[in-house]
Amino acid sequence: MQSKSINEGYSPFEHLRQLLNDVEPGGNPIRLDLGEPQQQVPAFVQTAMYGYSDLLAKYPENFGSESLLQAISDWIYRRYAVRLFNENLLALNGSREGLFTAMLALCKGGTGSRVLMPNPAYQTYRAAALVMNYEPVPITADPALGFMPNYFDLPSRILNSVEAVYICSPSNPQGGVASAEYLIELLNLAERYDFRIFADECYSELYADKPPVGFLKIVSITKNNPERVVVFNSLSKRSGLPGLRSGFAGGGVESIRRMRNLRAKGGSPVPGMLQEISALAWGDETHVEKIRQECRKKYDLVSSIFGDLPKFVCPRAGLFAWLNVGDGSRSALDLWRQAGIRVLPGEYLAHTVDGHNPGYEYIRISLGLNIDSLDEALQSIRSVLF
Repeated sequence: MQSKSINEGYSPFEHLRQLLNDVEPGGNPIRLDLGEPQQQVPAFVQTAMYGYSDLLAKYPENFGSESLLQAISDWIYRRYAVRLFNENLLALNGSREGLFTAMLALCKGGTGSRVLMPNPAYQTYRAAALVMNYEPVPITADPALGFMPNYFDLPSRILNSVEAVYICSPSNPQGGVASAEYLIELLNLAERYDFRIFADECYSELYADKPPVGFLKIVSITKNNPERVVVFNSLSKRSGLPGLRSGFAGGGVESIRRMRNLRAKGGSPVPGMLQEISALAWGDETHVEKIRQECRKKYDLVSSIFGDLPKFVCPRAGLFAWLNVGDGSRSALDLWRQAGIRVLPGEYLAHTVDGHNPGYEYIRISLGLNIDSLDEALQSIRSVLF
């Protein structure tokens, strides 16, 4: 099951830069390509930056300060009714760090092994597999499974060689949510074929209806081996603080011990000032609910503008609209040339397998703008493309 990638050697954003580089925008440039929340930074965060500035003169705690790890533990308990202790947690410089380094810390490396991942997906998953000399195996997201990859129908010859599986729920870019049944089935598959699960849950707090179920809850109710799964989350989307570069990994004691060991030898801790600000952010839900309410309005806005189009799927979680436009690259070029709107072609996030790229027909539209600016931009997209 070999895949040919348009991404090989380049990030999706570098491909987009090359696509648009010599083309004049047709208006004031509007960035809808980057999943960057643009709401105002909470006031308590701005105040804390001055209050903790003395920590810049001190080396930070390598694995997370007591206050930060306690705040993360308390948030996990409030959110999932699961209690993790300090030894189950590692503070990260954003979830991307952990999604990449977990592979280095927890997997053996070497030829002949595979890593399964969604298609399309965040590029870090593939990069982590390649650095370990594993074969990345992209599995197309299945709308019938909430835009989750169908790992369950793969032949045993593939599953027997799997070292790790990535899962992202809510998914990037489609905003799909894995059901509890899906997560349980994936956990049972991991037990049967002896692989690890790396669960990217960085969009877990952006949703329209019910809170997405998380793997920490699933592991606790199934009583499966807690070393089987590592969960990653961050403040980038939950709190609208991508510049803070603060997240965490949560899992079994041995898994976290090995990730901490790698950090101690070759990693860099989150700066102490940012750790204490992060503790405050994990402890506050008021600003998160405000962000969530804004997301719900944006999902409804997307539906009101594009809901009559064939194959339209309304986003119900996450920070993107995944819009079928027939030809994503051509549409991205047209939007830039005619309206100055910068979106990401779906094929840049996906990989071509057996001649098919599941992102080819799509563009990914970030919903990070304030709702009035987003409304205007989406109306322009509708006017140019449809």
